[in-house]
Amino acid sequence: MADNVEKAGEILNDSPADEPEKIFDAIIATNKPSNLTQSQDPEKMEVHHHPELHHKPKPWKEYLLEGLMIFLAVTLGFFAENFREYRAERENEKHTIESLLLCLASDTIQLENIIDENRKIINHLDNFNKLKNTDISKEDAKRKFLSESINGLTSDPFFKTNDGALEQLKSSGMFRLVHKQRIIDSILKYDLKNKSTVYQEADYYYIFKEALTSIRLVIDLSILRDTAYLKYHFTNTGMGFEFKNINDIAINTDKEKINNLHSIAAILAAAIDSYVGHLKDQLAYGKGLINFLKKEYDIEL
Repeated sequence: MADNVEKAGEILNDSPADEPEKIFDAIIATNKPSNLTQSQDPEKMEVHHHPELHHKPKPWKEYLLEGLMIFLAVTLGFFAENFREYRAERENEKHTIESLLLCLASDTIQLENIIDENRKIINHLDNFNKLKNTDISKEDAKRKFLSESINGLTSDPFFKTNDGALEQLKSSGMFRLVHKQRIIDSILKYDLKNKSTVYQEADYYYIFKEALTSIRLVIDLSILRDTAYLKYHFTNTGMGFEFKNINDIAINTDKEKINNLHSIAAILAAAIDSYVGHLKDQLAYGKGLINFLKKEYDIEL
């Protein structure tokens, strides 16, 4: 600053008095900062604008493309989630049908056995009725009378459906997973057949109780637990028995009681025959349903 003052004084002393403007310009030039470069000259400095404040608008096609991409992303996500849920439901449906198939297979085995057992009972009852006018005082006739009546009138093999999976389907709302109405209809039809069999079984059981009462009036059934009179043995088809001391077994020979016993035996045979018809129908339908479901769901048991 002192150097500038000295230079200004020199200029004033050396300059003529009639050149005041030149003197003023020289003083201004002397006071100009020495470190100011040309690039820092305010008149020559460039003005930089922020690109975010002053940018060129996007074309409308870019906005449309961005919107389309967002829409596609949301749509694909929606369909992916729906597909995941669909696959999960189909898996649950298949597992449910597999459980139902196991129950149906169990029913099939049981139905075959129950049908076979009831056919044997019908055979015993028919053989018993053939002895209606036989003299049971003879040992051989008495043996047949006891054997056929006890085997025919004291057994009641009933079918008990394995309906655990079916009941779960109905009670838990799992039927909503079954995606074909014909599958639902086929399953429910089996359930209806099962109910029909149960109703027929009720008739069978009522007559069976009547028959059991009638045979007790003719034969002392305590012999069934007395090894002095009966000897039990196992066969390929179940358990059988043979009589010991046949002459010591008492039979009430009252004609009215004997006739009543033969009558109830005939009625029971008819009831069992009807029951077996229901069992056979259910068995045939159950086997068909198993094949149908295995084919629909591609299941191998």
